[in-house]
Formats: sequence, structure tokens, C-alpha cells
Amino acid sequence: MLSFDQVALHTKNIDETIRQFKITGHREWIQDTVHAEHIFKHKSMADELGERFVVRLAFNYDVIPGNEIKPGIEFELIELIDGRSYQIANDAQVLSHFGYHTKTDQAETGPDSLLTELLHLQSLGFEVMQISQTTSHTGTGRRYRYAYVDRRLGAPVKIIQRLLPIKSTELQHSLRQGRELFECLS
Repeated sequence: MLSFDQVALHTKNIDETIRQFKITGHREWIQDTVHAEHIFKHKSMADELGERFVVRLAFNYDVIPGNEIKPGIEFELIELIDGRSYQIANDAQVLSHFGYHTKTDQAETGPDSLLTELLHLQSLGFEVMQISQTTSHTGTGRRYRYAYVDRRLGAPVKIIQRLLPIKSTELQHSLRQGRELFECLS
């Protein structure tokens, strides 16, 4: 069973959208600008996506509240600054994706948690459309791999894997490893 911990809205003007949410009482936002490179593209997206993209993000944790048993869902606003990404289908302000994190972060040894999850989703009939790896963030020192599967649930599903810490000198090696790891999904 898929259990989402993130819902994201694509916006054309993140500052204005945050302002509107603040008017309704949602004042706490964590912002980030992310640079990412595509390390896997579905054959139908290969020419359309290009090699990299930049997005501005804003996160809020009280727009979709939880309770004592289950914490709230991360609500994300996303504005595309440069490049292309699968979940942003057009220029409209629309649902970008439903997301969840892999049960475990990237491991030094053993099966890769993102690849394992994607192979499972493929066995259920989902198509992997894009996998990207972040190369820099303004809001965190962490890096991530994001995979998007098709829109059969009404919006793309984003699977998020936290990567092991790497030095900037190791980034190109990490990207190359990711490209090799996900080749089997073609």
C-alpha cells in the first residue's frame, strides 16, 4: 500500500502563493532552491526533459495536519525556475505530485532502497518516468534522489531517497553511479 507523506502544488509564483497561504494562517515556510540532474529518463521523455533543472521549493507542516498517532503531511509548493521536470506538466497552478520517502536512506552496501521500490512499482504496472539527483540546495546540505512514476493516480507519484553525505568532489561519481544503477529500468 502506498502511504504518502508529501503533497505538492506547482505554482508559477511561489512568493505570491506563500503570501496567500499566510493570509489564511499558514505562516511557517521552509524555503529551498534546488539544482538537480536527470540520471534516468523514460524513453518517451528523453528529448523533452533535457539534462538538468532548477526549482524553488517551500514546505509547510500545518496545511495538512496530522494527529497524535500520525504526523501531518508535508505540503510543498514548487516553482520551476529553469529546465524541465516530469511532474510539472504545464504552466498552470496544479497538483504537482503525491510523494513518499523510501523506508531507508541510501545504504553503503546491500540493495538500493530506491531501486527496490521502483522495481516493486513496475511490477504493479507503473512506469518510471524520471529519476533525478540533487546537486545543490540552499536550504540543506543533504542530497536526494527523486523518482517520478506515471500519473495513473491522478498526479505523478514521487519517491524520495535521502543520499549518503558526499563531498562536492564526489558528486560526478555519485551521478555516474546513479545512471548505471537505474539503467535496468529501461
